[in-house]
Amino acid sequence: MKSDTLRQRAGFTLAELLVASTVISIVMAALYTTFNTSIRTWRRAEVDLHVYQDARIALEVIGRELQGNYTPAQHLFEGTARELQFFAIVPPLNLEDGPAPRVMWIHYRLAGKIGSPTMELVREEAILTGAIPGMPPKDQIIDIEKIPKAPMHSFVLARDVLDFQVRYHWAPVIRQGRFDRDNPPPNWFDIVRMTYHRQKWGVPQAVEVVLTLADPASESGRTSFTELTAFNGPTRRVDILKEARLVEEAS
Repeated sequence: MKSDTLRQRAGFTLAELLVASTVISIVMAALYTTFNTSIRTWRRAEVDLHVYQDARIALEVIGRELQGNYTPAQHLFEGTARELQFFAIVPPLNLEDGPAPRVMWIHYRLAGKIGSPTMELVREEAILTGAIPGMPPKDQIIDIEKIPKAPMHSFVLARDVLDFQVRYHWAPVIRQGRFDRDNPPPNWFDIVRMTYHRQKWGVPQAVEVVLTLADPASESGRTSFTELTAFNGPTRRVDILKEARLVEEAS
């Protein structure tokens, strides 16, 4: 009777403690692995969200302002492969100027060394305070800096920018001719994509913007976002290939 009581009061054996410790270690290791994976996934998703938010906001602003381009100043629409400036009727980003839309000079450009992960997409704005000059003579261009404007304000739309590319889409001019059953008019045509846009060309049929941001969560370390803005209002139909040849001959 006494021996049974002592047996009931006895603790765990060494073998039982080892088995329990092993089971607990396995469970804790599994919990740690799951927790660590969850934290890494959450951090990766947070980085992705930051990248996508920057790109979405920047491209939405660019597309909205392109759609608001100011018709009397369309001959001043110009840009390069990584820079774009025009006049538009849009609300200023500078809150001190109020929320009402104004005729503004808008300029998009890259700040920083090309290819560096520290580049920024910068938007510059200035409210128009005077008249827009008319179309200049054939061999002259207008100095945008001399157009009367309020002080300029600069804003960073996106950081960690790896590249910012602009393409100008033109519908080619179809030569008028005599079409018949043996010589039907074309059903389709190839869009002409230019990497630059000169003053006096007017507004193209569309503008394509490609914004590439550093993305640590991506295998390549970068993610590109594209915005194609087609203009709803009237655009100028010019023989863009002829104009490009004239530019090349002049240079």
